[in-house]
Amino acid sequence: MKNLGLNHINLRVPADLLEAMRAFYCELIQLQVGFRPPFGTQGYWLYAGAQPVIHLSVLKGDASVVLDAPRVVDHIAFTCCNIEQAVLKLDQLGINYRRLDFADEGISQIFIQDPAKNTVELHFHLE
Repeated sequence: MKNLGLNHINLRVPADLLEAMRAFYCELIQLQVGFRPPFGTQGYWLYAGAQPVIHLSVLKGDASVVLDAPRVVDHIAFTCCNIEQAVLKLDQLGINYRRLDFADEGISQIFIQDPAKNTVELHFHLE
């Protein structure tokens, strides 16, 4: 087997959090809702270009067990451009973030949390 790269991440959330998660990843991270097979359950596939990179689905069962469990995935990272625009939008929306700049490496990272409290990294290559 040859690994060609990461295909997608599936995030299962309580039904009352589904729309907030969709809004976060579409409006802030700039993913787009796209084709999702008719599974018969609520959810979205969120695309970066032609690739569905986030699958959002509704969590079945006791949500508190999952949401209160220790997290083994530290963060999800997206390669982005135009850090000035990102910072402006985060400031306008009042979203807390942590920014790390690595000038020698030519990168900057911004860390935020999605509505389910997953850490999301916005990774920028500086021009």
